[in-house]
Amino acid sequence: MYHMSLAFTHEGAIALVQMFCISDMLPGQITLLSYIFMKTITKLLSFCLALVLLLATVMPFEAMASTLADPNLPTGLSQEEVFLLSILSNASGDKVQGSSKYLSEQLEEFVNNVISCPNGNDVLSDYCDDVEMLSDWELVWGPYVIISPIYRPSELLCSSEEKYLADYDFPPKRCYPANSMFVVKKDNHYLVAIAGTNPASIYDWFGLDFAVGVLKPWDENPDETGQLSSGTDRGLNNLMGMGSDKETLLDFLRNRDGITDITFAGHSLGGALAPVLALKIKEELENGIPIYVYPSAGPTPGNDIFAQYYNENLGDTTTRLWNELDVVPHAWNTTLLHEIPTLYYQEGGDLYYSDKVQTLVDKLIKFVDDKNYTHINDTDPENTESTVIVDLNEKKSIHFMCEAYFPIEEKTPTIEIKDPNLKAFLKQTGYQHTDAYAKILGVEKEYCTLFKLTGLFETSPDREKAGLESLVLKSQQ
Repeated sequence: MYHMSLAFTHEGAIALVQMFCISDMLPGQITLLSYIFMKTITKLLSFCLALVLLLATVMPFEAMASTLADPNLPTGLSQEEVFLLSILSNASGDKVQGSSKYLSEQLEEFVNNVISCPNGNDVLSDYCDDVEMLSDWELVWGPYVIISPIYRPSELLCSSEEKYLADYDFPPKRCYPANSMFVVKKDNHYLVAIAGTNPASIYDWFGLDFAVGVLKPWDENPDETGQLSSGTDRGLNNLMGMGSDKETLLDFLRNRDGITDITFAGHSLGGALAPVLALKIKEELENGIPIYVYPSAGPTPGNDIFAQYYNENLGDTTTRLWNELDVVPHAWNTTLLHEIPTLYYQEGGDLYYSDKVQTLVDKLIKFVDDKNYTHINDTDPENTESTVIVDLNEKKSIHFMCEAYFPIEEKTPTIEIKDPNLKAFLKQTGYQHTDAYAKILGVEKEYCTLFKLTGLFETSPDREKAGLESLVLKSQQ
């Protein structure tokens, strides 16, 4: 595992502590804690980096599809189309950077390439039949994309014609999407699609995903309504503020007549944000419009009291999809965290077990042990069975299943992980968290075509020097 020696040591640690963990503490306390914090954060950073690179560049394996239970969704909507629309919200990804306005315009084009295929582009016409199930949807709000708040005050910087900036100071000055969201409708069914973690955004990783050391109250009565992780709370505030210069999501939904129902969907980080956004909108609208939630692959958004409060309000109309071999839904409940190191261990063999993963998980459990993180709508994943495939080294791309439909370029990892057990574990992790869900739902072709239409297979030409990777390059100098 890569160890970060860091040219940004002191100032970087203080910046991370202030931004993501304990911003209410005094400067002297932050200075003292920054040194302790660095030891933990660098290990987390290295682990996350390895996962990021493998999600984007390496080769995974296959999952078994199974019969899924009927989801709690509005009549006329299928979980397949809801899942695909949630994936579509990630289309900006790590290949485009710029101002929030520029990124929003790019995402709008990507969305319309799918739901309005071929969107005036003859090159795309050959693929339109494969995303026909999404052709009845219409984009009605957004998309809105925000960049990291570190750079939000400096939109001029991110509006530069040079979209691939060359500043590798810490934090990396990269104007990648941090949160993205849009609303589409079919007839009078409205769907809010929320993006997950952008692999190129260190803000997403440590400002949202891993910001679980501090709890924030849901409202003024946390003993009754519970608390969210500070990262989930921060992400919720980001989403509620989108469109504030024109029309926020809440204002949009208040001003629309004839809404039959609203469905909130998101994958990964979006799978944690979709439920909390749905609950907040339900509380604020107060108009009785039925609200449905379809989160997939999400971690726990909050503690046990919040989960109970959520279930009392939206549990009956929530379908939480999770793959039992996906690491992410095992966070941050301590019982599930204990399962991670042996998720891919096969009886009678020693494949896919890494003592480095075990060590990290043990530290994470201590970090969140007193938080009582609990999943909303907590259900067993008996209907989402997957399997570990042992011939993963024969696969050349994380999207190997898409080779059945069009050629996939083989990508060489920019940083080689030397520990074979860790490498195998992370490969498995990458696949089980992404393409395995399309396999489970039986929408492999549609999922792959969606990636083709939006360019999600591509990454920026500066990708090897962007975001988290630039930190590793620094550490090896």
